[in-house]
Amino acid sequence: MGAPSANSLRWPLAAIALALVLQFHLALTRAINWDEFWHYSQIHTHLSGGFLKPLLSLHVQLFGWVTQLAGTGVDHIVIIRMFMFACLCVIAWCIYLVAAAFATRKVALLAVLLYLTSGFVLQHGSSFRFDPMAAACLMGCLAVLTRARLRWWALLLAALLAALAMMVTIKSVLYAPAFAGIAWWRWARDGYGWNVPLRLAAMLLATVAMFGAMYWLHASTLASLAEGNDSSVRTLESASGKMFALGDLPYAIHIARAALVSMVLAICIVLTPVMLWKSNRPQAERIALAALWLQIGLLGVYHNTAPYFYVFLLPPVAVACTVVVPQIISRYGTGLLCAVLALNVAGIWAVEDRGVQASQSRLLVAADAIFTQPVAYFDDAAMLGHFPQANGFMTPWGTENYLRGQRPSFVQLLQDRPVPLLINDADKFAALFDGAEANPAFLPRDADALRDTYIGFWGPFMLAGEVVAAERTAQIRVPGPYTVRGAAMIIDGTEHAIGSVVQLTRGEYRLAPASNAPATLLWGNHLTAPDQAPPPEPYWTDF
Repeated sequence: MGAPSANSLRWPLAAIALALVLQFHLALTRAINWDEFWHYSQIHTHLSGGFLKPLLSLHVQLFGWVTQLAGTGVDHIVIIRMFMFACLCVIAWCIYLVAAAFATRKVALLAVLLYLTSGFVLQHGSSFRFDPMAAACLMGCLAVLTRARLRWWALLLAALLAALAMMVTIKSVLYAPAFAGIAWWRWARDGYGWNVPLRLAAMLLATVAMFGAMYWLHASTLASLAEGNDSSVRTLESASGKMFALGDLPYAIHIARAALVSMVLAICIVLTPVMLWKSNRPQAERIALAALWLQIGLLGVYHNTAPYFYVFLLPPVAVACTVVVPQIISRYGTGLLCAVLALNVAGIWAVEDRGVQASQSRLLVAADAIFTQPVAYFDDAAMLGHFPQANGFMTPWGTENYLRGQRPSFVQLLQDRPVPLLINDADKFAALFDGAEANPAFLPRDADALRDTYIGFWGPFMLAGEVVAAERTAQIRVPGPYTVRGAAMIIDGTEHAIGSVVQLTRGEYRLAPASNAPATLLWGNHLTAPDQAPPPEPYWTDF
């Protein structure tokens, strides 16, 4: 049996299989990203009865069961990634279904391959974020509208998928141009009668009704229900105000990276409008494909175009690229195109740093070993999911809100509850403790308070405490038990031996070493650091 011919369907099928295998491997081994830790922490917040807004929190219902399994938060997130991988497979299948309405089977398969071998899709396609779930629902809805007869069951299925996508993330509205293009194409294909618009209008009404029902059912299980609808209204107002931000595109630099790691797809995207203009396809078909291609314009107007957004952004664009693919394979052959795309995805997979996830797991194991019960802590992205994070998610947007006073200050948070732990695992915290006076990520008063409150304990873990080499006044901001270490210490005139545990409340204390040796006052009742050395940095990987 010889090798397949240069234009055989076996080439795209084999390359798609390779891309999915590499994607699955990265789902198991790639470092957990800050968003994934945050979303996982929200599951624990929900299970413990903490405050959550009804919008952007459906995942807490879907994945609560995972917390009952053995293992650390890293292990649980990897399990959730398996669901995201399934969503990615659904996206790939739906790209094929929609593309096959406008192209041959081979070209439709190549559209799938263009998507799966995109560098950012490989790296983030199975991550625990809203994007794979929302894109799977939206592309499923587009596939139903493209391929099915518009009978009641198809319309209800499409409405259900659209409503579910909106519950997952409100940015699902960004697919509106794609839906409008497909709707126009269906209308034209059926002769511009009233039947299609009426059925699509009914689907839209069903979507609104289903979304309302899902929202009510979900909200009724959350502790935030007592706040009424205001919290969701504020969420919508805040998100819509930040969704489109002309001139404020913090992730624009990644557009060039996206093109470099997905060169063939980038070329197809650039050529698609040219080929559509020259095409002799029916006008309605060109309008539909142009509407799908217009998704790429979100890179110029949408605020949060971080690399994981491309998982959500690119499926309709990959369908539109079926306009260009026939010209490529007629000139170079299907086999060569598939080989280039396979080498691209294999190269990106090969250079991934897979050691970071092990370091993250060791940090979580260490936290459970140090503390017999979870304690409140400060960090960047809620790495210790089952511990209560005292501050909010410090994304660029979250930090901006904090600096504007729309979130509580760290000083206020320290007054509201004991926060004995700070995890110095992100650049903003590292800069805070490296001796630099100014830190743009923190209000000056907060920066001073954090520096004055926490001392190193083990690796990135810092505990409330004081190192005393000479008599001085100290401000205790974290009440609770403190252990005297290193040497005896005099606290407000009373000497305490090494190993003594002293209960302190918030306030000022006069501290002094009882001898010439420095003494340490460390929060906790004889907390013990792990015997092994801390895992090596970094604890995160870049996008």
